[in-house]
Amino acid sequence: MRSRPDGLLEQLDILMKRRKISEDETFGLLRRVSQERDIKPRDIARQICERGDIDYRG
Repeated sequence: MRSRPDGLLEQLDILMKRRKISEDETFGLLRRVSQERDIKPRDIARQICERGDIDYRG
């Protein structure tokens, strides 16, 4: 995985395993959610850490 700050890699790994998606798909999902909701990726990572997933079905 690429280098990311603030424990983001761990949260993305959780998301990859829960959704059974690739690294590229995970980063794409994070990017889409961030842009659509105007939320910083670190806040999305926090949500993943708290809930184990993100609220997005797109």
